[in-house]
Amino acid sequence: MNCYDTYVKPGRLAHSSYTPYCALNVLLHLRKGKHSPGVWAFPGGHMEKYETFEETAIRETMEEAGTDIKITTPKFWTAFNTRFYTEEKHYVFLVMVADWISGEAKVMEPDKNAEWRWFDWNCLPRNIMLGCDMCKQYCCDEGINLYNLSL
Repeated sequence: MNCYDTYVKPGRLAHSSYTPYCALNVLLHLRKGKHSPGVWAFPGGHMEKYETFEETAIRETMEEAGTDIKITTPKFWTAFNTRFYTEEKHYVFLVMVADWISGEAKVMEPDKNAEWRWFDWNCLPRNIMLGCDMCKQYCCDEGINLYNLSL
C-alpha cells in the first residue's frame, strides 16, 4: 500500500471556496460530471449573490458533504487564478480554511461526486484539481505548513 491509497481520519478541512481541514488531513471528493471529472478536489462551488466567502464555504460544504459536518468558521487564507483551457473556464480559486469538529461526509450530489475521503496533506493523490495542486505547490515553494495556520 502506498500513501496514495491510505485512508486517514478526519481533522482539518480545506475548500476551494473554502477548505475544511483537520489535524494533518484534508477532506477531498472525487469529482464526476462535466467539470474536471475523475480528479480529487476540496469542497467548493460558486458564490451566490451577496454571499460572504464564509457563507459560501459553509453552504457548499453542507450541500456537497451533508448537514452532519460541523466545522469552525472558515477563514480566508489565499487565492489562485485558475484557467481550464480545454473546458474554456476561468475561476478565482479562494482557499478558506476551517477545522473539522464532527460529522461524516456523505455523497449528497451523486451526479457530481463519487466519494469523500480524508487525505494526509503531505500525501495527496496525484489526480487533484488544479487549484488544489496550486495550493499544495504554493505551500511547498514557500515552506508553509497548512496546519500551522492560526484560525
